[in-house]
Amino acid sequence: MTTYEMIEDKMLEMGFTPGVNGFYSLAHAVNYFFENPEKAFFQTKISGEIYPYVGQKMGITASAAERNIRHLIESSIYTNPNIFGNLTDMNKGKVTNSTAISYLLILVKREIGSNEI
Repeated sequence: MTTYEMIEDKMLEMGFTPGVNGFYSLAHAVNYFFENPEKAFFQTKISGEIYPYVGQKMGITASAAERNIRHLIESSIYTNPNIFGNLTDMNKGKVTNSTAISYLLILVKREIGSNEI
């Protein structure tokens, strides 16, 4: 099983709906760190690196990738308010794309036994 498939499985397990726009964009955003293992999450620019990468993979613009991921997060929280536990950004009142990507990255890395993030 590829890491991308493991990411999809984890997303399904968490309750994300694959038919919602953004499902595959989020999966590609997390997979970026497996395809670029030298990159640490906290040193990576979401807008400058992740969204363009996702856009290239999906054949969309970087801004569409950001919007799709945001849409997935918001619709998933609407249908399953506990999908991210208590990770809501208190300043923004919602779970940010960055938080969702890093949370899913941590879960998948733990599952495959990798401690580097």
